[in-house]
Amino acid sequence: MTNITDRIFSDKYVNHEAVVANVVLLLMYRFAYPFAVLLNKLHLSPNQITTQSLVFSIFAFIALAYDEGWVWFSICWGVSVLLDFCDGTVARMTDRVSKTAFRYDHMSDTFKIFLVVLGVGIRYDDMLFWILSSTLIF
Repeated sequence: MTNITDRIFSDKYVNHEAVVANVVLLLMYRFAYPFAVLLNKLHLSPNQITTQSLVFSIFAFIALAYDEGWVWFSICWGVSVLLDFCDGTVARMTDRVSKTAFRYDHMSDTFKIFLVVLGVGIRYDDMLFWILSSTLIF
């Protein structure tokens, strides 16, 4: 049984430099592995996966800022985070790691954090939240 789970939730393509002494990151990489294999079989490039992650974070921002429920925000943000782990795994699987893609991935991560902080400011529309949001953004 452990052989099957080790194959499904493999850490073969984990960024080992990033997960040193961080069990949560290792678990996220292992959880994302089957999805990364599926995305790789669909012939999606790492940049396409990063773009999909960015789109889901925009949906999460809209749900956070303008919707009444946290369910859509949680689903969209969860998919965005999952895809964020998948893009690096697919890049290592297909040996397509490049500095340009690395910059795009990190800029999209920064933009996603910006969107969530801005969404909190818009959702609660309180002076304290706007001060905290503005401080975090800048």
